[in-house]
Amino acid sequence: MPPPPLRRLFLALDLPPDVTAALTAWRPPIPGARWLPEDHLHLTTRFLGPTDPERLAAITEVVRGLRSDPVPVTTGALLRLPSARRPRALAAAVDDSRALRAVVGRLDRRLAEVGVPGRDLAFLPHVTLARFRPPDPTVLRKALRGIDPPSASGVAASVSLVESLPDDTGAHYVTLLRVPLVETAPASGG
Repeated sequence: MPPPPLRRLFLALDLPPDVTAALTAWRPPIPGARWLPEDHLHLTTRFLGPTDPERLAAITEVVRGLRSDPVPVTTGALLRLPSARRPRALAAAVDDSRALRAVVGRLDRRLAEVGVPGRDLAFLPHVTLARFRPPDPTVLRKALRGIDPPSASGVAASVSLVESLPDDTGAHYVTLLRVPLVETAPASGG
């Protein structure tokens, strides 16, 4: 009997509704852009990639055990990913706050404890807004000149374990688990 197929997973902070609404409302006419639906907007904290289904239970326990204060999220400048010369996606940068780094660090440490390999790339906080099939770089540079997504702020109050399933539009996301971030109580003296 063949082994079960690998599952393409990632962990994400769920965006506050005000941030999602502001980013979804911003859709300038950019040739070739395929704008992501509102329910696909998130801040990836860790891309896990193709994952053995047997490891899913351990990853689920890591997410369930996360304790963190809710995380402020503020969007900023437009990013062209993976590079400005050859973009395949447009994203809004997210402020790299101490609270965000704390959540990402906790998740990374706990995932390492259950045998999940470390990250391939440095953490770059962003929200992907649109994807491209290889665009004409000259046309794209002209279309992007002088535009930035709106600055939007809010507080992310949950983290999700998400599976990415390929489909005709690129991918369909299925939330496997959503866990609220709970304010941690200050240590009491005495």
